[in-house]
Amino acid sequence: MLTLSQRFTVPQCFVGSTHVGGLDDFLRLTHDGDNLKPNLPFVFSIESELPYALRAVDPSLKVEIPPPPPYANALPNLSEKIDTARKCNSVDVYEPLLMSGDMSNELKTPGVLNCAYRYNDRTDPHPDLLVQRLKSKLDTIISEYTTNLGVDYPGIKSSSEFLKFEIGTSELQSVSFKGLDDGCKKSVVINLYNLMIKHAFTKVGIPTDKENRGAFFTTVGYGFKDGFYSFDHLENGILRSNRNGILKVGDSRFATIFEDEKVDNRIHFALNCGAKSCPPIKKFTKEAVEEELEVTAKGYCEDDGNVEVEGGTVRLNMIFNWYGKDFGETDLEKATTISKWCVGEKKVKMEEALKREDFKIDYFVYDWGCDGVKPDVRFQEGTGFTEEKWE
Repeated sequence: MLTLSQRFTVPQCFVGSTHVGGLDDFLRLTHDGDNLKPNLPFVFSIESELPYALRAVDPSLKVEIPPPPPYANALPNLSEKIDTARKCNSVDVYEPLLMSGDMSNELKTPGVLNCAYRYNDRTDPHPDLLVQRLKSKLDTIISEYTTNLGVDYPGIKSSSEFLKFEIGTSELQSVSFKGLDDGCKKSVVINLYNLMIKHAFTKVGIPTDKENRGAFFTTVGYGFKDGFYSFDHLENGILRSNRNGILKVGDSRFATIFEDEKVDNRIHFALNCGAKSCPPIKKFTKEAVEEELEVTAKGYCEDDGNVEVEGGTVRLNMIFNWYGKDFGETDLEKATTISKWCVGEKKVKMEEALKREDFKIDYFVYDWGCDGVKPDVRFQEGTGFTEEKWE
């Protein structure tokens, strides 16, 4: 944001790549006192989702607004067809829908979350904005099913709005990571990962223990033009340059990963696996992902629940242990890396700890609890995607 606007305050408003100004500047363009200006060249619509919700408020900006892509409620009778299929356990009844092209093999591969509809239509040329729209849609649904007891994921699953969201995710089948610049790919993959978590919790259940956690993160995901990508494929394959070896030699998805020297350790402060000890979910944009990750890293390390310094002991969130090599080969290197995201008193304490003879690193216990209403609907091993291809 600093690079784009040269301002330190928030919010800063943009139309496309044009900086409009802060909130006061924005309101001067759109309002006369408390009233909207008449005859605005474009309008704002809460019902629309980004980027189509954002309309130019100044004719001189001459911002082009493309038409919205086809959406769920534009598909005639599709919701009824899917509802009928989901209520029926017979493959014989399901198969005609598959053969007609209206649906894909959702029952056969439930781990592929975005296969409610076989998508063969125009694809938004801006995958980052497509993902933002989908996330906005799901966030709205989740908010309607959230109480002080938590999120009612089973309630969401049975709602018509979630069905529309699922059909909307089918457009991702036409998205390719190939050809995306680094900033766009990084922001898209982070946002996709965080979107998939809530989608998966709703559709296939929650990993409640170590016995099913591994299967959840390796066999649940989305199908793209480049193939099937689980959580593990997105994080350890693309973002971490296949450092855990999930992609085997000859896999065409190798073409979509970051080069090893471009691996950004700040992704660990942005990816949310659904656990209470995970970082909060934030939105990342291709234009400002570097600054956004830097701010996120500093905020994460400022939290004493993630980084705490007492004398020569530095206590860290377990992600610094699980992904230790991304931060340094030794404990000293790891803490030195982390210190650059510390500020104020914590930074001073960290630098002093690094000089002490009794310096050591400990780790907090990781809280795998989630935000769902209890009892959790448990993810069942064996229900994920097991074939190494997307049909």
